[in-house]
Amino acid sequence: MKQARKQGAEGMAGEANYRTRLEAARSLFRDLAKRAEAFAARLEQIRDWVEERQRLEAESEEQRLRRARLHREIESFYAGWRQWVAEARAACGRLRGLLPAHEVERFAARLSETAIGPSLQALQELLGRLEEFLAASKSARARFREPRKVQAAAQPTPSPPAAERWVTASEYAAYAGVSVQTLANWRWQDRKAGRDHAAPRQIRLPPHRTLGAVPA
Repeated sequence: MKQARKQGAEGMAGEANYRTRLEAARSLFRDLAKRAEAFAARLEQIRDWVEERQRLEAESEEQRLRRARLHREIESFYAGWRQWVAEARAACGRLRGLLPAHEVERFAARLSETAIGPSLQALQELLGRLEEFLAASKSARARFREPRKVQAAAQPTPSPPAAERWVTASEYAAYAGVSVQTLANWRWQDRKAGRDHAAPRQIRLPPHRTLGAVPA
């Protein structure tokens, strides 16, 4: 019993630390998103300046000064964007162990020094995934408590193993009131943490539970 409590406490502490890191990453990338949106908002003006610079023949002193000024503004804009891309790529290191590695690598590869719109879209999709994992982490905290309560209540009259049945992940997701993606996130987190109760692709459902309405 003490060992079970210790393992449960360690599991809850691990989930709390994981959630704290997720929230810190979300805050960091939200700040990066705001800065990227500011760049995107100026992009149309920058394109106009590029066209104007190309039209100027620089025959007069006024034209030469104007062209030089446009050149400085344009170069400053893209230098700032390249710095943003470097910071965003460096921030990907904060995502290691929080999101699947292939998703982090795919996001980093989509960041471009010459394409602001697609880079911002990739960042917004990343923020969506962080929100999904935060929601899954919140649900996982409840799962650490629930099995012990259910187990303690069920010990006097355990359900016969032979009477249990297996249901698919989509059926269980409908029963539990969560999305299939959230269930997949749980599996990934369990495997990463080395927990032996990782949610399988098929889930054994006790006979006294039925699918359909979400339990109260």
